[in-house]
Amino acid sequence: YMDEPFHVGQTEAYCSGRFTEWDDKITTFPGLYALGAVAGWLISAPRVAVAWLAGSSTPATLVLDNTCTVPFLRGLNLIPGLATPALLFNLLHRLHPQLSNSDLVGNTAVLSLYP
Repeated sequence: YMDEPFHVGQTEAYCSGRFTEWDDKITTFPGLYALGAVAGWLISAPRVAVAWLAGSSTPATLVLDNTCTVPFLRGLNLIPGLATPALLFNLLHRLHPQLSNSDLVGNTAVLSLYP
């Protein structure tokens, strides 16, 4: 993905709490980056709490920066990707209740493979 460095950098900025930073090369809605940051915060919250209770001097942003990595953000994209076929199947079933399950599965597979 040729635009990944821009998107990852923006999400990392949000993970670090720098919400006023914006890369002018990006045209994506900022909510996507906020979702990545919130997911990173939720994942790292137990580590931040344990570090704080242990009296660690490690700032919370350092712990968050370790969470919002490229593999983490790519993995985060798997959630909607894996949920899409089930959602499409249910939607197609509501819109076309007369279709057989095999037709619904086939249509779901075709639609799920669209980029």
